[in-house]
Amino acid sequence: MGGVTTGSEPLTLRRLAKLFGISKSAADRITGYVEPLTALRQPQHFEGDAHTC
Repeated sequence: MGGVTTGSEPLTLRRLAKLFGISKSAADRITGYVEPLTALRQPQHFEGDAHTC
């Protein structure tokens, strides 16, 4: 799993599985499905946002 973080700590499959009460393999399948979808989304920019890309 790449890149999912909570604060400064990476969210491991084990922690994700425990959080949702599912197996690690189920968490792996879900993240394998969701990660490519999140990569397709464009970042949202709002007026007055101090951060520029």
